[in-house]
Amino acid sequence: MSIDDLNQRLTALEESLAAAAAGTFQPIRVDHDDALAAVEYGVNIVMQDLNEEIDRATKNERELQAKLEEITAQKELIQRQRETILKLSTPVLQLWDHILVMPIIGVLDSDRANDVSDRLLQMIHSGSVRFVLLDVTGIELVDTDTAAHLTRVVQAARLLGVQCMLTGVQPAVALTMVSLGLDISEVQTHRNLKQGLTACLQSMGDIE
Repeated sequence: MSIDDLNQRLTALEESLAAAAAGTFQPIRVDHDDALAAVEYGVNIVMQDLNEEIDRATKNERELQAKLEEITAQKELIQRQRETILKLSTPVLQLWDHILVMPIIGVLDSDRANDVSDRLLQMIHSGSVRFVLLDVTGIELVDTDTAAHLTRVVQAARLLGVQCMLTGVQPAVALTMVSLGLDISEVQTHRNLKQGLTACLQSMGDIE
């Protein structure tokens, strides 16, 4: 084997290794039967195994990326569904001219209270509203946090020039609020939604 032939084969080995380092498998042509040929065969086998491993890793990465995108989409869907449920579970309704009613059912946690406040204040700001009836008929239990959330909603509405009234306070809720020592003396309350609406209409002079 001449020096030129040896140099060419060594150069081919170097190029194959360099290509492998760059992520490309370039098999070496083996057309000799000598000690260097064994090295060439060995390099080809190693490079082929490495290339197959890279292909498997790439496939796994694509599968993981697809799974991640699927999970992200499911998470976004769940979040949208949760927001929809929040809005449906606590609607803001135009009960009469200048009168809104927000029936609250179930537990009023921090997330839900923030949603209630945001949507209610947006409707107050965007329309001609004078009264808001917070109907709590659907709340059977109340704790300090729930009462605090309700108080903040009432105070925020008052800052916008709107009077909030509580309607439908259940006996157990009333006893709990008293036992907690909560001061709601500034909040007008009514036994039910009908009495609350009547009070609003009387204040506006629509009925006597």
